[in-house]
Amino acid sequence: MAAPPTPQAIVQLVQLDRRARAAPNTLTSDDIPAALRAASIPFRVDTVPLLRGCYDNFRHQPLRAVIGCDESFLRFVEEFSSILHAERPRCFLVLYGTSVSCSAARRFTAFTAGAHMVTHVLDHLINVLGQLNRLATSSFHRWAGRAGFTCPLCGEDGFTELGLWDHMPLFHIHSDTHETHVCPLCSRTTHNIVRHIVEGHPPPEDVKRHSVTRMALHGEGEGWVPVSSHPATVSCFALVVVENPHTRQFLLVQEYGGNGYWLPGGHVEPGESLQAGAIRETKEEGGIDVELKGVLRVDVSQHCVSVEPSSHRRQRMRVTPGGQRADPDHTKVSMRLKVIFYAQPKDHTQQPKTFPDFESAGALWISEEELSGDVRLGRQSKIPLRGSEPSEWFRYVCEGGPIYPLDIVNELGEGRPASKPQKALVER
Repeated sequence: MAAPPTPQAIVQLVQLDRRARAAPNTLTSDDIPAALRAASIPFRVDTVPLLRGCYDNFRHQPLRAVIGCDESFLRFVEEFSSILHAERPRCFLVLYGTSVSCSAARRFTAFTAGAHMVTHVLDHLINVLGQLNRLATSSFHRWAGRAGFTCPLCGEDGFTELGLWDHMPLFHIHSDTHETHVCPLCSRTTHNIVRHIVEGHPPPEDVKRHSVTRMALHGEGEGWVPVSSHPATVSCFALVVVENPHTRQFLLVQEYGGNGYWLPGGHVEPGESLQAGAIRETKEEGGIDVELKGVLRVDVSQHCVSVEPSSHRRQRMRVTPGGQRADPDHTKVSMRLKVIFYAQPKDHTQQPKTFPDFESAGALWISEEELSGDVRLGRQSKIPLRGSEPSEWFRYVCEGGPIYPLDIVNELGEGRPASKPQKALVER
């Protein structure tokens, strides 16, 4: 198996990209760093003819195109997505550079146009290149001499179940979650095929250790879900507002499925404390290790749960908004507890996550002014949000809103009284 590119090779790539922009018609395939060619991962930069020739030369091998970006990133995106639209199943397109990776609006535009990864972090890039090599060559992910399973989104075939499980979030984290597809593993039709395969067909533990991506098997579901996966009548969620006190910027997570940006957070696992769940979700979705400093808000809501048999003879439940009348003979009451924490990074220099997996498409630091500036000026925001929480809570913190002590939310069984709320607990 070919080794992934070395850091020195990536540095050569960046230097080559600078040359390409300075003299775009002077580069040939001989300029590609030897270390990159040795890894069987062809790289081309800047010029469209080079990329087209690259694909022709490596038509029967997976193509990894890493494109260095600057202020002209829109031209890169438009040119490459137009060429690779039909060939994208065999191309993993990475846009590399801070001008795109650290801009919420540009990140989203790049993914919408066809990018699979947007990063400025060398370690993240090298890690993903190694994952792609293993995904293409490992016997745990590819059948030898058999057709295997076919991805319903891009048509690439030959996967084992583990290979398809790894491929879906890595290549299709930004795919539309509202389109319906037939699952190649169970033949069921679902509107969110990536979530269905990752959560509905997890590999056994003895196989999962060979996975090339870091996966979470639980998450916030919607619509019909198996009752067995939600045995409790109380669901606990944790959201986290993470502020870097050195830069006054906040952590923003790019949600999967093109659903925009949101706060890090999600379901608290069974047996897990609210605080532990908040810390875990922030690390998984945003890549940042945080220290919880306080509580911003506690929400409790009630929902009606209608239990009905499905065509597969398994009971399923559907959560409907509170206040709607439901059949009392087939209804349970479900309580939802959501705690919004305030946190700060343990290391203010730590880089957010920029590689795609089932948790998110990536994350970035952003100021409240950058997030909400257009709206305050009466313009439509270029930064799509999944919900209003980021803009509301970033503004709340910037305006000095009170942050309450962590023990205002007692964990079950701890038995100690909560402190009195204080006006300010964190120095800013």
